[in-house]
Amino acid sequence: MERRLLYGPPMKKHVVRRGECISSIAFENGHFWRVVWEHPDNEGLRARRRSGHVLMEGDEVTVPDLRQKTVDVAAGQSHKFRRKGVPEKLRLRFGDDEFPRAGVPYTLTIDGQEQRGATDAKGELSHYLSPSARHAELVLQPEGAPEEHYVLELRGLDPISAVSGIQGRLRNLGFYKGPLDGELSDATLRAMQDFQATRRLAQTSDVDDATRRALLDASGC
Repeated sequence: MERRLLYGPPMKKHVVRRGECISSIAFENGHFWRVVWEHPDNEGLRARRRSGHVLMEGDEVTVPDLRQKTVDVAAGQSHKFRRKGVPEKLRLRFGDDEFPRAGVPYTLTIDGQEQRGATDAKGELSHYLSPSARHAELVLQPEGAPEEHYVLELRGLDPISAVSGIQGRLRNLGFYKGPLDGELSDATLRAMQDFQATRRLAQTSDVDDATRRALLDASGC
């Protein structure tokens, strides 16, 4: 028998880059995402962000040491070790509760790998993907109608607490077509008020908690 010791890098501070989330950061450092997100040194980050899967560029994340583990293995043989919590899942929904786009065939390409299917009864699709995946393209193929092409920026959505996060969700829902510049512009306010009207919310000149909750509910994150 021989013993192999699994070591990790020392604890470090990681500054979040655009397109990163807890899952991708943990994956790159050999961790399950909850180990990083629930670390005591990340308490302040958890208080600022609703979810570790939606971080802001510039956020600081403490990445703990990989825990040392001793494994007894037979010498002269190959052995497999499986990392917990890989892969992640991409979920998309088309339509709404009243009019779901069910049974629509699609082709989803994630980092060059093609997958085919059809939306379920709720108009949803879901596929596993690597936490490090960066690019996806979706083609909906509704019967008797033109194909619809979507380019997906994975992990590109800012937190709901940021104006850019409000803009991103409004744009994904079809209310806003401007830049994600973090400015509460007239165009952003008009889009927000149009969204509020569809949800029968009071139309405000600032983003209130009720609007944030409604946006989270409508966008799913």
